[in-house]
Amino acid sequence: MDRMVPVQGTRKVLLIESIDVFIEDEYSRHVLFLTNIDQKFGYFVRSLFFFTPNPGLQVFKEILRKGLSKVLAAYPCCAGRLRINSSDKLEIDCNNQGARLGVGSCKLSISEVTAADFDEFFLEPSDNMESFEDLPLLNIQVMGVNSYCLNGHDVDRAKL
Repeated sequence: MDRMVPVQGTRKVLLIESIDVFIEDEYSRHVLFLTNIDQKFGYFVRSLFFFTPNPGLQVFKEILRKGLSKVLAAYPCCAGRLRINSSDKLEIDCNNQGARLGVGSCKLSISEVTAADFDEFFLEPSDNMESFEDLPLLNIQVMGVNSYCLNGHDVDRAKL
């Protein structure tokens, strides 16, 4: 199991488990060439959503893992890795090295979360990554927060 560490190291957010999710069906390995615009304007998009998982975190994790595997079958580039080809151009190798699913916990209740805590919810890859070619293109993280404040009213009042 890979470990990830909090961005700012305050230990408000801890990783419980990190799972590599792969395409389960057969697929053909291929390469997607990126345009010059793709290569110049690449950036990370981070989104944060709060909701109450009805079946519990462990059941929800398995549902999400199975669903992610099906999505990867439709979009195999998300299970690939970036690489630089022989012409020094960036491309996506659709090689089914997998997307990353992180399962974590948070010491904060939803009503205690503020905009200052935003970066705390995103975990960085572990130190054993040797280059950008080792990084998954798709990372999804499921976070359990203190359950005593997880109801619709508190989610609506969260200051993000």
